[in-house]
Amino acid sequence: LAFPKDIAAAPEPRQQVIWWLRDHAGLILALAGWLVLAIYCVLRWQRVRQPLVFGVVPLRHEPPAGFSPAGLRYIRRVRYDARAFAADLLASAVDDHLRIQRVPQGARTGWRIDRTREGAHALPTMEQRALVSALLPEPRDTVKLRRHSGERIARAWKAHETALRRRFQPALFGAHRGAIVGALAIAVASAGPALWFSRHAPSLPATLLVVASMAPVLLAFVMLVREPTAEGRRLLAHAEGLRRSMASAAKDARRGVGGTAPQLDAARYARLLPYAVALDVEDAWTSAFAASVGATAARNAVAGFPWYRGITVTDLGRFSRSMGDSLSARLAAVVHPRRRRHRETGGDRAAGEDTRQA
Repeated sequence: LAFPKDIAAAPEPRQQVIWWLRDHAGLILALAGWLVLAIYCVLRWQRVRQPLVFGVVPLRHEPPAGFSPAGLRYIRRVRYDARAFAADLLASAVDDHLRIQRVPQGARTGWRIDRTREGAHALPTMEQRALVSALLPEPRDTVKLRRHSGERIARAWKAHETALRRRFQPALFGAHRGAIVGALAIAVASAGPALWFSRHAPSLPATLLVVASMAPVLLAFVMLVREPTAEGRRLLAHAEGLRRSMASAAKDARRGVGGTAPQLDAARYARLLPYAVALDVEDAWTSAFAASVGATAARNAVAGFPWYRGITVTDLGRFSRSMGDSLSARLAAVVHPRRRRHRETGGDRAAGEDTRQA
């Protein structure tokens, strides 16, 4: 059935736009709500994932009892990384369960980890026990930090991360209620009107699809956005006090001001070095040790550590960076060879420097 052109006038473009907007108002509102929700979630996640900024906190000269170096790093960053793995690996070596060996390989440095004795259950924290048992299950086991050992090291990485997550969540940090309420408010405020405007429109199926896609965004946001509990905040303040104490120890040693800090000898330096690595102050802590006992005595002490073998220590700065940056970069490159190829290159460059003059 057709009508002559003169009987029904064609709608003007403006009227066509109005009709289109009327038919798709709900879908447009849903898409706008989804976009606002996504932007809000990303911005809030980036803000929450940063370490808390503390004002005045008392200096702490000892780590909190019962918490490993990786534990302090995990709660500060609210996520796991290669440096957490390296810090607890180093702590287990200092506790006389492992030996770390650095072997020159041309322009690079090879890494080998040896288990030195039985009794991983004697390690002080569950995360250290999980790491050592997964990486080196038998006494006298050994592993080279190379790609052919990637599967084995990845299992230890996963076991260590899982142990930390079970211990810290939700006991020490849980869902960030304020951020989650904000995300839910955005989703409800956009989904409700969108479905109402689309109830009789041909765009209803598409609107339903967009509204449904908000659910996985909210779920991921709930899983990723965390905040510390009251106990977690106390632990964070203790960790920050320890970090500041180690960061300022070199300046105090050079000025001859010890304050209330215990004497920094080789035993104390080695015991707290894993915590310095976890808190990103290993260079300052090593400088404090050298200023306290003298550079020559410090080099001789490091060379005599029973848990370290390999390249002769001639530069304490490179030694501390190898225990932090280089070891972390090597672990990351082995576990994630494609994602972190650029980090592996950086780690190998640092390792090459350590080989030429450690």
